[in-house]
Amino acid sequence: MPHPGVSLGKKEDKLGIRASSTANLILEDVRLPPQSMLGQPGMGFKIAMQTLDSGRIGIAAQALGIGQAALDCAADYAQKRSAFGAPIAKLQAIQFKLADMSLALESARLLTWRAAMLRDSRKPYSKVIPSLMPTLPYPHCNTHTTVSDEFPIPSRKPRWQS
Repeated sequence: MPHPGVSLGKKEDKLGIRASSTANLILEDVRLPPQSMLGQPGMGFKIAMQTLDSGRIGIAAQALGIGQAALDCAADYAQKRSAFGAPIAKLQAIQFKLADMSLALESARLLTWRAAMLRDSRKPYSKVIPSLMPTLPYPHCNTHTTVSDEFPIPSRKPRWQS
């Protein structure tokens, strides 16, 4: 590390997003000269929150990629899985679930793009996006859900049932 007392902890072995390293930053008796300060004294919390706001756009984009892969997987599964002599993708209930998943994903994609556009334009974006969430046409945009809630895959048993 470039400064005495600053070191990195053990690199975390993550399940996903492995291209980005995650480790603890260890600070032991670190003294920095005043010219190394970011921003003005007393503004540290505000700077940290602004940094988190920017990072949330990237995290949303990662979540979109994961969501799109899950939707693609669910649609593929619906084509391959048969019930009553036909692929379950022919069943209207499954079509509705896939359509709802697609709508939620596209809504999230548009909100993410809007946040990125506002940020690129140097316009406020932190409060705009949460204020739009209740207006979305899909109820799961306002609550937590998972692909398995929307499209349970019966061939897999939860670990606790094994």
